[in-house]
Amino acid sequence: MALKSENSPRDIDVFFGFTWLKKIAFITVRINAVDYRRRN
Repeated sequence: MALKSENSPRDIDVFFGFTWLKKIAFITVRINAVDYRRRN
């Protein structure tokens, strides 16, 4: 996924938004995995 040299601010916002969503999802999955292990 190559970023164009002339990105509009909106494209950059969308790109960073997806990065944050991935980070939040990853952290949530890790916390859920720890809770799941603790329960069993």
